[in-house]
Parts: sequence; structure tokens; C-alpha cells
Amino acid sequence: MLMQAMLIVAMFGAEPDPRTIPAGERIAYVNRLADRHKGRDAAKYHQQAAERFVPLHQLYWPYVEAGDLTKVELYQHVERNLHALWLAARWRPDEQRILEEWVKANSETLQALAQAYRRKRCYQPVDEGTRSFVDIEFFLEGMYYAQLQLIVAATAALHGEWEAAYTGNLCVHRLATHAYQQPLDVHQLMAMTIERLAQEQLRWFLRCHPPADWVTLKEQLASGDDMRCPPELLGVVGRLYLYDTIEAWHEWATNAAKHPYLSDMADAQYGAASAQVDAGLPPDVSLPKSRYQSVEELRAALQQSSVEHDWAVALEAQKIHDRWDALPFHEAWRTRDDMAKEYCEKARSAPALEALGCSTWALTNSRGLAVSTELERTATFTIIALLQHRQEEGRFPAALSDLVPKYLREVPIDSFSGQPLPYRLTKGDQDFILYSIGQDQKDDQGVAKDPMGREGDVVYWPPAEVKVERD
Repeated sequence: MLMQAMLIVAMFGAEPDPRTIPAGERIAYVNRLADRHKGRDAAKYHQQAAERFVPLHQLYWPYVEAGDLTKVELYQHVERNLHALWLAARWRPDEQRILEEWVKANSETLQALAQAYRRKRCYQPVDEGTRSFVDIEFFLEGMYYAQLQLIVAATAALHGEWEAAYTGNLCVHRLATHAYQQPLDVHQLMAMTIERLAQEQLRWFLRCHPPADWVTLKEQLASGDDMRCPPELLGVVGRLYLYDTIEAWHEWATNAAKHPYLSDMADAQYGAASAQVDAGLPPDVSLPKSRYQSVEELRAALQQSSVEHDWAVALEAQKIHDRWDALPFHEAWRTRDDMAKEYCEKARSAPALEALGCSTWALTNSRGLAVSTELERTATFTIIALLQHRQEEGRFPAALSDLVPKYLREVPIDSFSGQPLPYRLTKGDQDFILYSIGQDQKDDQGVAKDPMGREGDVVYWPPAEVKVERD
């Protein structure tokens, strides 16, 4: 990472002051900064996939128009339960037909994605014409692409076509690596979500039918790691995006027509409950508390402040977050609420930062999600090492340290405790359990109490089989 940081400085000089880059040139600057490697072959195929993609709701829309509610409800039921197929849960024949219909309708999308997956490099420039950093192009449907690929992989597994199943799953990993190469936080969050889904399915595959070639599997899983967007570059782009947003809010305060999407945000945050619904938020969503009681109060506060003032406050607030971010994760996680309170108290003195909303989730969950995703990945490589150890030596090791250095470089650490991942043999040493103590930082001896991981442990092995919820 140090070399990457030095390269960025060598190419573009010291980290830029966002105030020195005119608004009309920021997107172009980010595109130049982010395009670190030659070649954008994968991006054009992702774009083709986006253009040809058929959402599931398009398949049942004719039944909506015909008033066939029975069919509509069946399609909607499948749509709600798509996550269950990520772990290859069994489906009824009518549900399976819907899934096959959806995959068939997206044959061209899958073909375009297959072309993209053959290429390691992927950078999709942000559209300079929009003057908006919130421009995710083909990754807008990234989750749906992941669903399609996971369905293809799971279907192959259910038919006993394990080579195709593993290949399909690894395609989802490649989709995540392509998203990791983009410089915006929204890409990184999408990449992490996609990777976690792929890891879950892969562990189910490992349980049902271990691969014949462990070495190739590990190499393919690690492929593309060297192409990820460096943290230093993400930091540069993040600060540029924040300054751009602060400036946009102040422009909105005097000319709302110039930034209509901010009007939608303001209405959702400070307007009536109906405005939340119009903005796509459920009416019962509890938004972070604000010091402003209405859109008019927010506008007046912005007009009384300045971009320079709000940016100075943002830099001071960032120092608070940076101090917390420098702590070892298991220590930082215990103090996240205190940090968030201090950060928010500082940030709320800047109207533009207040308009963005301030909550513990927004401040800490990005790091928490990144750590949890890395743990998922670490757990999968650990499980592969354990299964390979049994295959080659006839038994599971007594401790994870026995895997070092032949199968793992080092003992895997549970980031939520700072100690090795909990591991013990079960079923007369014929199986094992591997888990993290999770967000509550309490060891429940491998008992998962919450599917979201907020309480209880996060169990990686044995993988749980998700059941399809039926009406």
C-alpha cells in the first residue's frame, strides 16, 4: 500500500486540496486518477450487460396488466426469496420454472458478463456530463447480476454439475473484483456485499462437493486482488466527493433547481412522511435526528453559513474519525458509539454536513462491513486449508496453528476479538466448527442468534442451509 501511495503522489503530486479543483473538472480529475492501469475491456462488456438486462418484474408485468394476481403473487414470492437460492435451497417446480425463465431472458446479459469476466482490468469512468459523483453506471444492477450468476451456479450444483457450479460461483467473485477497482464508496460497498454472497455459496459448495484442485481454486479466488483501488486513492476521491457535496448543498440553498436530487433528499429528511414515501423510503423509517425542523430551516442555515466554514468543520470532524480508525478494530468497535457522538457533535455545526445526516451506522458500519467481509474471505481460505489438510493427511488438525506454514501463511485472526478465529473439532473429530464472535464481541460458543450478525456468533462452518419462506 505504501508503494501505491507513493505512485499516486508521483503521478499527480501531493494530495490535492479539493478547493483548487473547479467543480466542472472534478469528475475528469477522478477519472484520470482512478484509471491507473491500461485497458478498459471489461467495462464495455459490463455496459452491454446493463443494456440487455431484463429485471424479474418485467416477466410478470403482463400478468399485472391482465389482472392475474395468482401469477403475480407467485413471481413476487420468488423475487422476495431470491436470496435463498444463493445457498441452493430446494424450490418447487413452479418456482424453478420462474428462475429458469429469468435466466433464459437474460442470456445475452450473461454472455456479455462472461466476456467481462475473462478480463482482469475494469474501470468504468464516471460520466463527466452529469457533474455527479453518484454515477455507478453498469454497477447499478450489480446485485441482480450476482443473483443471476448465483442462480446459474446453484442450478448446476443441484444437477450435480460441480465444475460448472464452481465456475459460476467464481464469476461472482470476479464481478466483485471489478467493482473493487472503482473509486467511489458505493462501488466498494456493492463489491463487499457481492463478495459475501459468493463466499456463502462457495462454502456450501465446499460442504457438498469439495473440488478436485485446491491450488487452482485458491489462485482463482485471489485473482484480481492486486487490481483493487488503493485505500489512499479512495481517500482522495472521498474527500473530493465530500467537498463537491458541501458545495452543491450551498448552491441548492440559493437555487434548488440546480440540484433537484438534493431537493428530494431534503424533503425525505425534513419534509412530511409522504415525502419519505415519494423518495423511496418506507413511512416507518426512523431517520437520524436533525437540528432543523423543516426544509426552510435547513435552507436558511446554509445561506447563513459558507462552503469554507462547512469544509473546515468537515476536516475537524475527519480528525475525530481518523483517530478512531487508527485503533485496532476490536478496540475501535467497542468505542464506536462514543466516537460517533463526538463526531456528530462536531459535524452538526456545519449545515451541509447536517444535511447529509449523521448516525452511528453511517460512520462506523463502513469499516465494520469491510472487516466482516474480510473475515468471510479469511474464513473461506481457512476452511479450504482445513479440508485440504484432511484430504492430504487423513484428519483435521487439532488447532489452526497446525495449518501454518504449509496451508496458511499465518493463524487467522478474528477481528472482533483480536484473537485467533474460534475453531474446534466436532462429531468425533470428523467435522469442525469455525466462527467469529461477531459484533456483540461475546463468545457464544458458535451459536448464531441473528442472521444479520448483530447478536451471537457468525458461524462460517458448518454452513447453514437457508430455507425458502413459503406463504
